[in-house]
Amino acid sequence: FFFSSRRRHTRSLCDWSSDVCSSDLIYGLHQAPPKFKKEVTDWFRAEGYSPANDAETVWIVRTEKGLLIHAVYADDFLHFSDNQEMLTSFRAKFKKRFDIKTGAVDVYLGNRIIAEPEKFNVCIDQSRYIDDLLAKFKMENSSPVSTPIVDRLSDGDRGKALSKQEQEKYRAIVGSLLYLSCWTRPDISFAVSELSRFVAEPGDKHLVAAKHLLRYVKGTKDLGLRFSRPCDSKLDTLWGYVDSDWAGCLDSRKSTTGFVLMFGGAAVSWKSKRQSVVALSSAEAEFMAASSLVQEVIYIRKFLANLGFAQKEPTKIFEDNRTCVAWSQGSVGGSDRAKHIDLRVHFVHDAVQAGVLTLEVIKSTDNVADLLTKPLSKPAFQMLRKQLLGL
Repeated sequence: FFFSSRRRHTRSLCDWSSDVCSSDLIYGLHQAPPKFKKEVTDWFRAEGYSPANDAETVWIVRTEKGLLIHAVYADDFLHFSDNQEMLTSFRAKFKKRFDIKTGAVDVYLGNRIIAEPEKFNVCIDQSRYIDDLLAKFKMENSSPVSTPIVDRLSDGDRGKALSKQEQEKYRAIVGSLLYLSCWTRPDISFAVSELSRFVAEPGDKHLVAAKHLLRYVKGTKDLGLRFSRPCDSKLDTLWGYVDSDWAGCLDSRKSTTGFVLMFGGAAVSWKSKRQSVVALSSAEAEFMAASSLVQEVIYIRKFLANLGFAQKEPTKIFEDNRTCVAWSQGSVGGSDRAKHIDLRVHFVHDAVQAGVLTLEVIKSTDNVADLLTKPLSKPAFQMLRKQLLGL
């Protein structure tokens, strides 16, 4: 929801604020959270707000004066507007119904938010969270490294067994990094995905890789997502990249799906995940990645439309496999490599025909999703990371 802080034209965000409701309303009983959500939902509906997503966690209202958007996460609320009068009026009504602590937004759910309306910039990072994370695992004095992961991990890299305490430490590190990768650091998504495969029974080499990732995070703790007003035709336009690493898993020979959707100059949705079945060709692996991306494109386009950023053109998705692009356009024919994935072919092809998206060929070296599928060299990784984070 952070990318909605800028309207379609040149009007800028005038104020951000956050509220925290009394925890007594939501904690203590199993039925408290759904009851509390219902109270919040009923209040927003009664006040004329509309949900922008199916989960009813983002609410929006438009008037002649301007726009108000509200994000809800449990008992934490973030609201922002391009009209100070609307924001003041809303908060006065909100306080009458809910017991809240109010303040200008600085950190929301561990995310530091820096808004620069005059520059049309919003920067989001988790530097404070990273400081706490490094202190927790006694890595604050470690030496930084330039990439999150050096090589793929496998069961063969287990090394000697870890003690029960060390295994618990490994799981805690991976869980903490997973939270970081889901919010503001897509650049570590692949590394976290690799580490997550061994949480059941990690070895000492896996723990070394986890500490290596902590060292990378230490050296890049101020990095985050930077949304800005583009200077080209991509203003208010959704676009993305998709890729796969065929048979990259050393243990199962399964491929890795990687995709990212961009809006406002930085990533708004991303994924790095090992595919559930073995692909018999690189084209098949790419097409399975594309079919996974289509689902996300449909959702994000609907979400953006509800926020006032309706996509008038098909979403451009850049892909570095020409066969995959040809399949999306209907050039399947009698190919032995395509007939057994007929359902996915039709799903992606139907989305292309419906004008939801288009797949376009791009060089592998320029495919941002490449860093979500495999370890890369330092120059290649840093070049793609810059585009991914909007730096």
